[in-house]
Parts: sequence; C-alpha cells; structure tokens
Amino acid sequence: MKKKLKKCRKFASSVVATTMVMSTINAPLAIYASDNSAQESAEKIEFKTAGEDSIYKGLPLFDGIPAHLDAYLDVLMDYIGTEGMVRYALGYRGDYQLRFGEHAGNIIPGSELFGDHVQGVSTDFPAIIALGQTWNKELVKKVGKVIGTENLNTCDFLDTISNFNAVTCTAMQDLRVNPLSGRYDEGFGEDGTLVSEMVDAMATGASGIEEEENEDGFWTKCIVTTKHYTDYAGQQFRRSANIANSLRSVMEQQAKNIKKGISDGSVSGFMTSYGRTAGIPNSLSPLVQWIQCFAPWGEDGGNYVVTDYSSDWQLYSENSMGNGYDNSYVPTYSDALSLMLMARTGQGAANDQSTLEEPNTENQDAVMAELENGTSGLSLGDIKKTARAQVIPLIRNGIFNERDENGYPVNYPFISESMGASDTAYDYTNNEHQAVALQAAQESIVLLKNDNNILPLAKDANVAVAGPISDARFKTTYAVGRTPDLENAGLSIGRGMMAVAGEDTITMTSDGNIIVLKASQSGKYVVADKNGILTASADTADEASKFEAYSWGQGDGYSYKCVDNNSNNGLWLKFSEDRDGNIEFGVVGTEELNVADTGLSATSYTATLPSRISIATNDDGSSNILLNCYSESFFGAESTYYKNTRLLTTAEDGTVGYTDQIVDKDGQTTLAAETQNQFTVETVQETGSVTVNAGADYAVVVVGAPTRHSAGEGSDRSDLYLGKDQYELIDNISAAYPGKTIVVINSVFPVIAEEIQNNENVAAIVYAPYAGQYDGYATGQVLYGDVTPTGKLTSTWYADMSAFPLLDDYSIPDGTNNTTDLNGIAPRYTVDITQADAAATGLTYQYTNAPVTYDFGYGLSYTTYEYGELSIGEQDTDGNFTATVSVTNTGDKAGAEIVELYASNPDSTYENYAPKKRLVAFEKIELDTGETKEVTLKVSGEDMALWNSNTDEYEIEAGTYTFEAGASSQDVKATAQAEITGSDFDGLDISEPVCVYDKSFAASNLTYNEYSKAHTAENLKNDVLVGGYSTVMARNEGAWTALNGVILDGITKLTASVAYDGEGETGIEVHLDSPDGEKVAEFNFGATDVNTYTVDAVEDYEVHELGYTNVEAELTSEVSGTHDVYLVFKNADTQIYTVQGN
Repeated sequence: MKKKLKKCRKFASSVVATTMVMSTINAPLAIYASDNSAQESAEKIEFKTAGEDSIYKGLPLFDGIPAHLDAYLDVLMDYIGTEGMVRYALGYRGDYQLRFGEHAGNIIPGSELFGDHVQGVSTDFPAIIALGQTWNKELVKKVGKVIGTENLNTCDFLDTISNFNAVTCTAMQDLRVNPLSGRYDEGFGEDGTLVSEMVDAMATGASGIEEEENEDGFWTKCIVTTKHYTDYAGQQFRRSANIANSLRSVMEQQAKNIKKGISDGSVSGFMTSYGRTAGIPNSLSPLVQWIQCFAPWGEDGGNYVVTDYSSDWQLYSENSMGNGYDNSYVPTYSDALSLMLMARTGQGAANDQSTLEEPNTENQDAVMAELENGTSGLSLGDIKKTARAQVIPLIRNGIFNERDENGYPVNYPFISESMGASDTAYDYTNNEHQAVALQAAQESIVLLKNDNNILPLAKDANVAVAGPISDARFKTTYAVGRTPDLENAGLSIGRGMMAVAGEDTITMTSDGNIIVLKASQSGKYVVADKNGILTASADTADEASKFEAYSWGQGDGYSYKCVDNNSNNGLWLKFSEDRDGNIEFGVVGTEELNVADTGLSATSYTATLPSRISIATNDDGSSNILLNCYSESFFGAESTYYKNTRLLTTAEDGTVGYTDQIVDKDGQTTLAAETQNQFTVETVQETGSVTVNAGADYAVVVVGAPTRHSAGEGSDRSDLYLGKDQYELIDNISAAYPGKTIVVINSVFPVIAEEIQNNENVAAIVYAPYAGQYDGYATGQVLYGDVTPTGKLTSTWYADMSAFPLLDDYSIPDGTNNTTDLNGIAPRYTVDITQADAAATGLTYQYTNAPVTYDFGYGLSYTTYEYGELSIGEQDTDGNFTATVSVTNTGDKAGAEIVELYASNPDSTYENYAPKKRLVAFEKIELDTGETKEVTLKVSGEDMALWNSNTDEYEIEAGTYTFEAGASSQDVKATAQAEITGSDFDGLDISEPVCVYDKSFAASNLTYNEYSKAHTAENLKNDVLVGGYSTVMARNEGAWTALNGVILDGITKLTASVAYDGEGETGIEVHLDSPDGEKVAEFNFGATDVNTYTVDAVEDYEVHELGYTNVEAELTSEVSGTHDVYLVFKNADTQIYTVQGN
C-alpha cells in the first residue's frame, strides 16, 4: 500500500572555468577577508574560511565550483553543528552566535529573507493571468529576467550575508479550476501544461540559469520562490480549509506544475499552501518531500521552503485544524515543527528576524529537545536534509563564496548587476525594461468579438468613452506598489486612448444611474448638508441629494458619489469602522476613483475603492441598504458579514443613521422588516444617458470588476457577474450606437459576458486585464490598431453560474473558529470553492459540459490565419515527440498566431472521467502578411501522461490518439491521429488491502479526511508519497468513488475498513462498471467508536480520531474478469479507508 519517494536522477554537474567579474570597489570589506586555513571533506577538497577580521570568522567558504557543492555542504554542516542545522532548517533569519560545540562564540549568517515580487520589483508587469494570456514563453522569460535583475540590483554583496535578500516570489504555480477563486489573477491559467511552461520560462529568466556566462546553470540571480504548493483552491476559510480533491486530480492538476522548473534548477524554492488537502495540512504534505527530489543540486535535492504566513501556527492553534474531536492538530509548536521538518518544510512564520543582541531561540531549543529526547520520530538526518535544502539556494546565489580583493564572490557571473557594482540602471528607468513591460501589456489583451471588423478605430473618429472604469485603474494585490513615473505609464483606459489618438476626438464620462433615496418610514427624501450629515427631510426628488451609482456587483455592491452642485459634489457616501470601533459615516468619502484627479504623480497611479454598499430588494419593492458588508480583511471575508453589516436607518426626527450589527441571519430578517430601515432607490437619470446624447461616431463602454472588491487575497468572488447596472449601461448605449459600440472588459478574472456577446448592437469586445504600468496605453494601442491583438484566454469563460458546485455543510472545515454552519456565511456566497477536483466538479475545458461563452485558448486577431496538414512524429524512449503544422497569415496585417496542440484518447481506460482533451504543446509565431511558417511543437512525454491510480505513477496510456491543432480548444484547424505507445493501465489487484483514496480514478460528491495523524507522521518519516494518508467520505446519499479495472477473478467476498459517526445504520453498495450498474455486494454497519492513543513527545499528548472497523460482504453473484468497481454510499458521513478481495 505504501509507495516510497523515488530517488531522482541528479543533474550531472562538471567543473568549468568561470571568468571572475571584478568590481569597481577598490578595497575588500573586512567581513569577507579569508585566510588559508582549510577543512577537509571525504574527497579531500579544501575550502577556505573567513578570516579573523570577518564577522563570520571561521565560516567555511564555497570555492565556486559547482561539482564541489556536496563536499562544501558536508563541511558547512559539520562546522555549524546540530544547533546551526536546526536553525537553518527552521529558517531563522539574521546573524546568530553559536552557543554550543567546537565553534561556540562564532557567528553564522541567517536563512533566507523573504521578498514578494510577483509582478515586479521596480518595473510593474501584468498580473500573472495576463502574462499567461500572452502565451509567449520567450516574452515571459524576458519579464522574469527583468524581475531577477532588478531584485539583484537591490542586493549588496558588500553587506552582511543576512541582509542579502535574494528571495523573489514570482512565477506563480497556482492552478485554480474555479474562476471564482479570489486570487485567480495570481495563476497563469487553468491548464497544467500551460502553467508548467510559463512557470519555467519566467523562473528561467529570473534565475539566469540559461544566460551565456552561466554555462552549467548553477548560479542564480535570485532565489525564485513560487506560490503556493499545493492545491490552494480559494480563500474560503483558507487557513483551515479542507480542499476536497482526489489523489488522481492532485497529481494531474496540481503536483507537477513546478516539476519542470524544479528539475532544471530555475525554481529554487516554494511556499506551501494554507489549509489542508484531503485532510492533510499542506505544510505537511508528502508532496513537499516528493517535489524536492527533482532539484538538480545537492545529493538529496532540496529547495528553500517557507510556509505561508501563520500556516505553521495553525497546526497547534485551537479551533483551526481540529478534526471534530481534538481542537488542534497538535498541542504545541514544537510538535508542529517536528512534523514539518520530517516533511522537509522549512521556514515558518514565527522564526522571523533574530538579532545578535536578542537571539530568537525558543523554537530552535524546543526542536533540539525533541532530538535529545528521541521523541516524535524526528531524527538528525531529517534536520540535516532540510538544513542543506535551505542553504543550497543561498550558495547558488553566490553569497557563501570566497571573495576577491574587492569583496565580491569569486566565480559568480552576475556581480555587475548587483547594487553598486556598475553604473547601469537596473530599474524601471532602464529602456529595455520599459520595452519588455510594454510588449507584455500589449500581448496580454484579448480580442473577443469584432463584427464587420469594426476595430481598429480610425484615430480621427469621434468616440464617446463611458463606464465606471473608463477613468479608473485598479491594480492587483501584488502589483508593484509605485507605478513608475514614465510617459504613458499609469493611464486609465480612457486616457490611454487619448494618449494614442489625441484628446480632441474623445469624450469620457462614468455615466452611471443618478439616484435619490426615499425613506419608507416618513416618505421623505434623503439630503446631505454641507457637512455630509444625512437627513430624510426633502419633500420631492428634485430637492434630494443626487448620487451617481457605481455598480460593482458581488451581491449588488455599489458606491454612491454625490453629484449635487454644492460642497458635497464629488464626495462619496461613506461608512467605515476601524479596529477600535470608531465610525465615519456620511457624505464624506474623499477616495479618488479617477486617475486623472489623484494628483498622486508616481506614488500610486491607482484608483481607490470608496465604501461599498449592498442593496437588498424586498418583496414590496422597498430596499434595505446594507453598510460595511464587504470585508477588506485577508482572512474570513466569507464569515464576517453578520458580524460587521449594519442597515441604513431613519430616526423619528429624520436623521439618517445606521443600526447595530445584524449579528446573524435572523437578526437581518428582523431588521430588514422594520419600516425605519427601508428605503426606495429612485432613478432620476438612467445610466448611459450622457453618452446616448453625445452624438459621437462610436461608443466605447468600459466595464469590469475591481480587483479588490470581494476578490483578491482573503476573499473569493461570489459570482461571475458584472454589476447589473453595467449590463444596463451596455444595453442603453449600444441601442443608441448599433453596430458601433465597443465594450472593453477590465478585470483579472473571467466574467459572464454571454449577453454582451449576443448583443447584436455590440460590434466588438476587448478583454483588457490589469497589464502593469502600460495597461491603459496598450489598450488604446490595440483599439486604434497601433498593435494587432495576439492574446488568448487561459481560462474558460462560462455563460452562467450553472457550472459550479454549491456550498454544503462539508464546505466548512472541521476545527474552524469562524463559523460552524452555513448560516454564518454571507448570503451572497453560494458556491463551494473548496471542491477542487476538476473531473468531479466538471470544471475547466477538460471536463466541463456547462454552457461556455469563450473557450480556453480563445482569442481573435485583426488578421486571419490558415493551417496546413498536421503531422505527428515518432516517440523517443521517454515518450517525447514533435508535431508539425504550417501556418499562413492570409490577412492584410502582420500578426502573431498562437498554435495550440491538443491530445485526446477516445479509448482511455478512464472513459468519461478522462479529460476530453488536453493541451500538450503550444508555440507563438510572428507572421507578416502572406508569410507561411512551418511550426514545430515539442510534446513532452510528461505532458502526455496521466496519473495511473493502480500503479501510483505518471504513465502515458497507450492508444490511438486524436491530435488537434488550432486557434483554441474548440477552434480546430487541423487534425491527425497517431498510435501512441505506453502503458495499458493494467488491472488493480485487491488481494491485499488497497487504500480507496489512493486507488480511486473517479468520484462524485465526496470529501476526504486524514486517516490517522500517527499514520501520517510514520509515512513522512519514511518518505512515503502514496501510502493511505486519506479516507473517502460521502457528502450525501448516492455519492460514489470508483476503482479502475479491478481484478475480480476468484473473489467471493470483500472486506472493507469503514467508519461512520452518524445516527442509525449506513452502508456502501458495490456496483460494477457504473454507479447504477449491477450491484454485487453491500456493506452494512453502524457508528464506529472514537480511537484514542498517546503520541510520544517531550510532553506526551493524546489524539482522538474517528475509529475504523472491518466489515465483510459476500458477493451476491459470481464475478470474473476485470471491472471498474463503484462504491456507492447510502448516507452522508459514511467513510471508507481500504477494500480487499478474498
């Protein structure tokens, strides 16, 4: 049942002559002076040590020869001893003075500092999803190179090692199957091949492993650290969430997205995910061990590994990762750290900067006590392996090297790009960096519709630009904080158009509904006085304060801007409450939505969201106006609604104020029914009215979704819709400009655009994501034809909300202190983001049957392309092969086509649960008018492989495959069939117990739990990847899981290990070949007992878990041969661990 981690082949390194880069500094810094004393390894390789004048005196120094890495690590580990190894393994930062051993009193440098540079360091690049939409590996590599170089330029080799911040968190590996995920913009897209290629390209550029002077790829400019490994599906209960994902889905969709980058050394580190997957905390996932085996440097591989902030704390915090019996995963931090170290998870949140004067040693001492007592299964070997892994990336960055006479590391090829080492500017002022940023912005834009080739627009045409985002610019969470002060940078879409075509022919307005509020209790209209204080005191709508409604969506969210021609003009209706309970309320909001009005110069160039207010309409047509109902917190957005939300109310004297918090669902119902809390929202000017009467030649309507409105880190989106007024705006304007209306969608995630696409009056649609510092300008270039659009979608754009799994009681994780049932969740949330199995949920282009507006890979151009015949080459011994197809530009403009190659196996043993098709290769090619190119697509055997649940391996399934080359997953231009050799996915032997979770190939309506903490710890200790970590549990009656090709010859009886904590009896039916196929057996059983045992630790503790029992079932008919076996659950909460045939 156990599958050990395979020892990976190591990249063969060789000793090479490296040119020493000399610095312009005249004298070496004393801390790096070295003497000739040496220590010896088993190979008798001598390493110099830091001299007496160095802060690190005695520290062994690397000689800069990659082949000597392991010998150097042996010497370094011996020098720092157990104390130092524990310190590195735990990721302590800052210089530290050794307290024990031969070298007590000597100082060693700290572990890696941390840097978030997801979208850039100084130059601001597009969101990761936007970079994915370029489909341009070479361009993404250039983006990475700029990021890596700019980060190195912030690092000073003449400073202490501990101050050298080499970590660059970028090249994000997150693949989220549900586009409602709040951090969707932080991933390249929904396909593993695309993500893998883009991660490796960006990391290759950032790390510098392919640069000419780095011949063997050993040295790195920065420690490229990707997020989040693995299965960070969404923000719902993110610190304690239990992601429901089958092992097959994890291995196919999540586990290997960074394998290519890890294997070639471009990715040096990764951050583990919050929460749990199938019951196992992600910081303890066996995948953390597994993926590090592929690292090419060091005898045990290894990477810099850091937990997401506080996720290590969640292991011992009460009401965070409990299991329904115990309130925490483990009782103390030292217990958590021991498990993390066995999983090869290093740096934790608590081990922050430590100073020489006040060293932080609490956790270090606790782990050393665990070692001394021999408890928890932790060994010195675990510590040493993790410590080496944490140090290797630092060595590859050159900071442990011997130093030359100027204080710079010998043999390190990138010295000239470090701080102070040359006169070249490696920041946003660099012309090459600006050019890369502009190209990235241009290629991220996707043309979705272009009837009658209305685009590009003529620059002398009169254009009316309208919409709530026409002059707003919403940056993503991880955009560079300071937009560079450069020409054409930081422009809104409307002003980007003006920069391209001039201001004389363009008008711009937000053009929202103008509304007034009428209090139901008194029948009076609401007025704001000169101080912004509201009263219901006006008799008519004409006397009322007028507000322009900015419609953001996500539960009818609005911001209201006062448009009275008085001192309140331009101020927002505001409600805010700080942590101390201080409230600001009234027409007093001064947030700047329009970029042109900010006066912020280079400090931001970003719009700031005003207070968001939700409108809830009652059956009688009145409305409740909900205040403070959108959380900006990084945690708990889905469960803070009832704690924070208040209703707008009117007192008897007409004063408009707010209620206390609604507290819970019943509280909202009660308050909503009270007349004083009800208002009528009356429209006095319809959205689009200004533009309708503008008399322009064309209308450009800019709509979209702000990146931090119920989205981003800490909050998932509740639906895919734009604000409802935005759809009305499009309808009203397009009716006035039929066939001459262009819609620009500005967002960093898919939205529902079905009715916009089907609107015959809308001639063109352009998708413009946040594209970095040149986003607005690049959009203007595309609209006016200075640039031909070449971007394509990397996500499926669904036509409605029918595709998504709904929240149920199992969406709320055991052991959370936020809420215990669905009544505690904001009512706008109905979709379960924690269900991440694409096949089981029917999500992504590989599995969906839902209606789709734009398919994966979709994108139009201003030119046209014609494909020739598709040819498939022969496989090599690793399953790799090439495909070739000719592509011709048949249009009248130069352009670039993205050639996408998809593979499908119609005879897969997984049948309906195999992907419909999979992207296996892609290339982006530039073509002049009339030009033809032969495109070669390199297909990797790894990208062709599926996870064989029976063998616990990635394998290519043999068969006759259909290959499709085309412009998207559905727009097929050329097809070919080819015989692919590989595995037959042989049958499953169940003569011994097999773990159902491990062997399942398909599932429906399930969740998964950890089998046993003791079992998890034992597996981690023994480096087991697949070994019965998790159990399968039904979410409802009729849920099922399936085993592929079970060998049933000679079997007359089945034995299962099962559990149940419900009431009465339950059972599991055994069906052949489908969930409703022939029933051949049935297990019946009742509730099982709680299992209690003691864990050996420095302070022993008890664990309480649901116990399992063995039950038997006779086969009701004679069965032979190989069959898919479906286990169908009779009740929710029924669990199964193993099954065996006798």
